[in-house]
Amino acid sequence: MVEDGHKLYGSQLTDAMVGLGTENKPVVYTGKGFAVNDAVEKSELQFSGRVRLAFGEEVAVKTSFANRRANPIKKAKQ
Repeated sequence: MVEDGHKLYGSQLTDAMVGLGTENKPVVYTGKGFAVNDAVEKSELQFSGRVRLAFGEEVAVKTSFANRRANPIKKAKQ
């Protein structure tokens, strides 16, 4: 989660947070929605958007790859 000031800032989305289960397994974005990571064979590497959590709150999230795209790693000077 990338919602500044949110108590879950920096947390990874889990099945319990998005209403897909209760085991706190990580979730991935499939292009059609979220799924438990070990329940799908393919998922999107880049996602950035707002997600409504199971308890009604909406937060900003993005994958680490989406974050890297916005802030690319620079090569060190040699």
